[in-house]
Amino acid sequence: MIKAELKSSVTLGDFDSWFGVCPNCEHALPPLEITGARYFEEGVVECVDCHATIDLWDCVRSQINDEFPPEWALQGLGAHMTFFSFDVVPGQIVTVDLTQHNIPHDAVLLYSSYQSDDVRAIPRFIELFSKQDTQNPTRQTLYCMPVQNASTEAGPGRAMVCWIERGSDAQSSIRLANAFREIAAHDLEGAVVELFSAFEIALFTFLSRYLNKACPSKVLRRMLEGRLSAYSMMQLLPDVCEELNVRSLDNGILWALHDLRVCRNTLLHEGKAEGLTASVLGKYLAAALIAVAFIRYVEQRAV
Repeated sequence: MIKAELKSSVTLGDFDSWFGVCPNCEHALPPLEITGARYFEEGVVECVDCHATIDLWDCVRSQINDEFPPEWALQGLGAHMTFFSFDVVPGQIVTVDLTQHNIPHDAVLLYSSYQSDDVRAIPRFIELFSKQDTQNPTRQTLYCMPVQNASTEAGPGRAMVCWIERGSDAQSSIRLANAFREIAAHDLEGAVVELFSAFEIALFTFLSRYLNKACPSKVLRRMLEGRLSAYSMMQLLPDVCEELNVRSLDNGILWALHDLRVCRNTLLHEGKAEGLTASVLGKYLAAALIAVAFIRYVEQRAV
């Protein structure tokens, strides 16, 4: 087991990302794709270390505070953190191929940090102005600025890269990826729009397919699909869950989603949202991630 040198005493197993931290032993919980099914079925998950049964929503929310979102907080909500060594060559340009360190060529980079182990040089990014270069993380180019009176021989360095998968399988996944990127860039308002869009797209797509299957009247389906607002769709979700004999989402998550909807609408209509802080946004991100995963879970049971 590796102990991560983070602000909290989170410990990691075989994962480079996690979702939530056990409040009893502070052990990181596996990613949502692993714990989600049990949480949606039973309302709790089991800590892989102390075996306590805990509420995943509470575990995630406890990580979010006024210092959100440094890279370790993003990792606690599902972003990947990759560490690797590289050669520092003082006075020269070094190109790092991230695909050689198991980072997908189409990953969305959130944060990168490079440093020399013995401070013989200071690695600095060389900005690339091509849109293709900035969006494709296959290579990162650094200039190793020499430190006066230090050795000019090549030496060891360490890198840390925080990233997420692009999620090209669905528009909701793309929107979630965009939200992570906006949060990493500290664009809170942009992240709000992306987060609610991710949830809204997933919910509308599911309900549209569900109505197409469950409602025999084409006329009624068209009426419903044409008039369903985001608020109406959110009100329908618990009823659909009851019809499918599926546990509904935790009320706390539903209220966070409604707050996210109101915040998004305020931004679109007024151009700004009062009281939007990094910690509030962290709660919105956690709620949206759980909700999108929940909709996929429900859709599988509606087949």
